[in-house]
Amino acid sequence: MRYLLDKTNKVRQYSDSSLTVAYFLYWFAAAAFIPNLSMYYESSGYSGKQIGLLIGIPYLATSISSLSLGYLSDALRRPIWILRLCSIGFVSAIVLLSMAENLLMTAFACATYAISSAPINPILDGITLISLEDPSRYGRIRIGGSFGWGLGILGIGFLLTGWNHCAMFFVAGITSILFFMNSFFIPDKKTTDKPTRLNPNNIWRFIKRRTSLILLIANIVWGISESCITGYLFLHINELGGNSLTMSFSMATAILSEIVCFSFVDQLIKKSKLSTMVIYSYMLQFIRLCSLVLIKNPVLLVLFQFCGGASFALIWSASVAYINTHVEKELQAAGQALKSVSMSIGSSICVFSAGYLYEVSGTTSIYFWMALITLLALITGFYVKFRTKSKSAATQ
Repeated sequence: MRYLLDKTNKVRQYSDSSLTVAYFLYWFAAAAFIPNLSMYYESSGYSGKQIGLLIGIPYLATSISSLSLGYLSDALRRPIWILRLCSIGFVSAIVLLSMAENLLMTAFACATYAISSAPINPILDGITLISLEDPSRYGRIRIGGSFGWGLGILGIGFLLTGWNHCAMFFVAGITSILFFMNSFFIPDKKTTDKPTRLNPNNIWRFIKRRTSLILLIANIVWGISESCITGYLFLHINELGGNSLTMSFSMATAILSEIVCFSFVDQLIKKSKLSTMVIYSYMLQFIRLCSLVLIKNPVLLVLFQFCGGASFALIWSASVAYINTHVEKELQAAGQALKSVSMSIGSSICVFSAGYLYEVSGTTSIYFWMALITLLALITGFYVKFRTKSKSAATQ
């Protein structure tokens, strides 16, 4: 009996390790080039409106591909197959992007990497939640992605001080290949012998729930502000006189708080309401945006980015926990993709308009308007929470 228990524990640890490594490699590859794309586009001679277009295309493509491919992986009951297919597409897209020489080619490469990479994280989330006996331990697995993003940002920051932008594509490509190889160590959770027909109405019923709509809208608005921060942060620091190391440390600071938050997220989920976690996320995001508007010292600005990672970890974990509770296990990949879709919709709205604002008045005005939108959303969140609490008290 003890032998069987030991063997089960070893299999569980092996599964957890392969998933943690998968998150690490995927986010390391993403960190190697995505935050630096705006600088790369500007160095290639693109205008502010063109930069806004190129940054916005991936968000628009993500909103389509993450849900459709996530649903396909659920229907086939073999999400690992879709994960491997997407990782191959991700590697190909990075090669295309590094070779693009005009706006049309670059736009096509952006759409390709977005379509191939968008379903990866939702599929990983679905596999992780199915593999875990206690879903609240999700944060301890997902923390691998935080380490990957942080180390990727720092590593590329050092490389770009002595190399050109080709270095970021090289590192991203190699890491994506390692991600593909690691996918063969991830447990293949096939629940049935044959693909089954799923009812998409189950997803639609989930979306129509009042609490689901509120959560998805919260993700959309949060995506509006976050995309402008990540898409234009390095350009903003560059305007203030910062260098590539300052840019890297600004993102690494955010990742540090993300790691801390993901480490304790299982306790937060057990002790706090998910709606409270979302409100805390908005409060931290508002503080971060205010710092971007008011602080002109790029080094001091780095410290306030600590709010960013915690904000992401809170709203992401709350969304994962809510979807895991209210969506059938057979539709977890598609369900988890909804949070990515909602954030991507918000990001698309923001980035296309932010490109115009950047060209007309610079990055500070972008952050001013995003801070105002976040504040209005925060006030609305407090109002909805107060109304819900009052109605609950009245029914009792």
